[in-house]
Amino acid sequence: MKLVALCVALLASVALLAGCESDEVKSAKENLNTEIERVESQMADLQSEIETAEALAQTEDAPLDETVIPSLESAISQAKTIEFTAPDTPSGPMRSTPRSTI
Repeated sequence: MKLVALCVALLASVALLAGCESDEVKSAKENLNTEIERVESQMADLQSEIETAEALAQTEDAPLDETVIPSLESAISQAKTIEFTAPDTPSGPMRSTPRSTI
């Protein structure tokens, strides 16, 4: 009987310890999530700027300087190639929100 109680206590202890994370790990995960959110916000801003630039490039209004149109179109093409995929930690996904890609 004592052996069974000891085994149950030992298993309960192991189960509790397996779910614990150090303060460093928690802090690292929080910092990573903060950076992921910052980059995703910047990606949303970039997408907005791409849409604005596309509208500007396709407008029928005469530009002040027509020589910049090829540069604008090139910048739009380059900006569209930028992608971001948030990394997972070795212990698995850190959050359940979708990740950004343009």
